[in-house]
Amino acid sequence: MRILIANDDGVYADGINILAEELAKIAHVTVVAPDKERSAAGHGVTFFSPLRIDKISENEKSCFYSCSGTPADCVVVGLNHVMRDNPPDLVIAGINRGPNLGDDFHYSGTIAAAVEGALAGIPSIAVSTGVDKNFKVPCYKNTARIASGLAEMVFEDPIPLRTFLNLNVPAYDIKGIKLTHLGFSNFSYGVIERQDGLNLNYFWLTRTNRCQNEMYEGSDYQALNSGYASITPLSLDFSSSGKKTNFFDDRDLERLTKDIQ
Repeated sequence: MRILIANDDGVYADGINILAEELAKIAHVTVVAPDKERSAAGHGVTFFSPLRIDKISENEKSCFYSCSGTPADCVVVGLNHVMRDNPPDLVIAGINRGPNLGDDFHYSGTIAAAVEGALAGIPSIAVSTGVDKNFKVPCYKNTARIASGLAEMVFEDPIPLRTFLNLNVPAYDIKGIKLTHLGFSNFSYGVIERQDGLNLNYFWLTRTNRCQNEMYEGSDYQALNSGYASITPLSLDFSSSGKKTNFFDDRDLERLTKDIQ
């Protein structure tokens, strides 16, 4: 088995190194990860500037590359350059420091790396671990072991095309594992304006979480906050067609048709 690993915390982060060490017990591991932290990078890809790739280390079970691009860039480079002649069986993103739950789906570079793998038709898993209230370093080893077991399961019984798995594991005292759906949370942004030494304005974005919805029954939020690891299957299909909605009926569509005649 061959596994491509990426992340958004950077190639030197503890999480990705512990994950690579654990996965090297069951597969040959290739790491292509950002040369610096790229958290909350989303699914950006780089078209208007060059990417630089450096090999950091290599042994019989693994090799590490740093990439100057985004997490999605790392997977693209990994698939189309580094592993072009020996494509991976799995793409695994992580281990992210901090959970990726609910609406984090839209911002997380870790999630984006897994999405990029799924877009290429390769079974993919995003892996994150919780932190305590003081943002204490989590126990990555437990998360790595669960991720390794999940990787073996997905390799033996592949998940459907255009889907991927989002694994979140508590930092400590794991009670078990639950299959969940994507939760949601209300949050708002703030913009802090300051001045630099030249009296030029600069801005910091901040995000304030309001978590009244986080305990939604069966959600990834509820599982993690109850001490359980969460596995959430996610689809690349964002469309609502085929789902029960009250958006339009036939008369609405007829009206739109008349408007363009």
